[in-house]
Amino acid sequence: MHNKPRFTVPRPVTYKLSVKNAGKILKKYRGFLSKKDLGKILSLSLANPGKDLETVTEKFLEKKYSIDKIETLLESANKSYYTHKDIMKKLGISRSRFYFRLNYIKRFVIKKKFEWILKKGGLTKLPHDATDMRRITGLLKNKPLERKILLNPGPVLTSLGVKNALVQNDICHRDEDFEILMKRLKRNSLRIFDADENYSVVFISGSGTAGMEAAISSTIPSDKKILVLANGAFGERLYEIAKLHKLKTVLMRKEWGELFDITEVEDALKADKDIFAIAMNHHETSVGILNPINKVGRLARKYDKMFIVDGISSVGGEPLSVRNDNIDVCITSANKCLHGFSGMNLICVNNRVWKLIENVEPRSFYLDLKKYQKYSTQLNQTPYTPAVAVFFALDQAIRELLEKGMKKRWLRYIELNSILKYELSRLGFQFFTNYDCQSHAILTVKIPEYVDFKQFYSEIKKAGFIIYPCKPPLAEKYFQIANMGELRRGMIYDFIFTVEKTLDKMRKEKARRRK
Repeated sequence: MHNKPRFTVPRPVTYKLSVKNAGKILKKYRGFLSKKDLGKILSLSLANPGKDLETVTEKFLEKKYSIDKIETLLESANKSYYTHKDIMKKLGISRSRFYFRLNYIKRFVIKKKFEWILKKGGLTKLPHDATDMRRITGLLKNKPLERKILLNPGPVLTSLGVKNALVQNDICHRDEDFEILMKRLKRNSLRIFDADENYSVVFISGSGTAGMEAAISSTIPSDKKILVLANGAFGERLYEIAKLHKLKTVLMRKEWGELFDITEVEDALKADKDIFAIAMNHHETSVGILNPINKVGRLARKYDKMFIVDGISSVGGEPLSVRNDNIDVCITSANKCLHGFSGMNLICVNNRVWKLIENVEPRSFYLDLKKYQKYSTQLNQTPYTPAVAVFFALDQAIRELLEKGMKKRWLRYIELNSILKYELSRLGFQFFTNYDCQSHAILTVKIPEYVDFKQFYSEIKKAGFIIYPCKPPLAEKYFQIANMGELRRGMIYDFIFTVEKTLDKMRKEKARRRK
């Protein structure tokens, strides 16, 4: 008795199918297709003699796994800020079914190299190869420098995924491969600034100071003034940059850590009609306070002034919205709350700015903001050779941030900062500020009288932790502890235990010297 065939295949006279050729093509998709699917594909192929089998197979897979729908929804999610849950609701499928399909898309993209999905930046969650992670961990163990827990305000501890992304096959920054990376970075970066289509992001290789200088030197007309609000080291740096470029500058200087009086800021704007822009820090890192950018932003919009904000140590770690805070130019750095590597600036610019500054002559060859915008818009490139490897690492760091959610990182920072503050208070430490507007990413801690800071720093470092000496005039009196980066609760408690042990040792030494 003959076995009944699993499926019947109509065979038009006009088309001949080679079984050997069919097997060869379908072998590419092993793991994606069931036997039933193979039968359907062969039937479709024979019913459409004008199309080759590979094209039919690709179309079948796209339809089966809703590739086009999910890809479109993922792309929309990047613009509309809705989540995977919203996509599941729109498709009417369960969580397990959605991620099952999403994983098939990823595998399909990797296997077939469908760059049309990657180009659109639709896939925000790429798989990590466990083998790569083990290899990275193994390599780090063999490095001459011992691993330290960084509790300084940048550079910060990075994830294994970010470290892994740093090592890539070499690419040219004038090639399409870099342009694909750049497109995805621009799209995802808008989300970390809470920006919409009225904003654009440019990338400048350099320290955070390079971003500050680009923002100030590129935007102020020679016949106008800039109002700089300074209540710490980095507010003073904004002022120094403005003076270096011979800009007409109005300085509102406060004592370090002193809060700004909004009425005073408004009076300054009323008194001087030539003020074109206001510049200030969001997180004044040198003292660990958050300045009232929302209130100042409202004033800037009320009096039609450009608003420049240094968000270098706050974007990603503290709530900030360029839209809600009326920010025209916002600078941040990859190596702080974004958990990337040093050497990359992201500058988010309101598109209205480009018209306002179109007649401003460049004051710097390398840090000309308009030049970066032109290359970014027209070519998806940078005008000069960028730190390509750092771009890859930043891309991964931003994806990890968006996958976990911005709010989760903010809450994580609050939790770690609260643990540090509580435990250090228990040990008798005092802090530079106790305002409601204190940063959740850093603490400025007073050095007890019996503590020699150099010895304290050395003992803490021996135990595997790096803390941060304050800048003058707070140096010798205060030090800083930051909870930025890929830190865990266990690391914080280990640090507290080390501090407690070190203080006890120093007290005993001081008591022995007295005897």
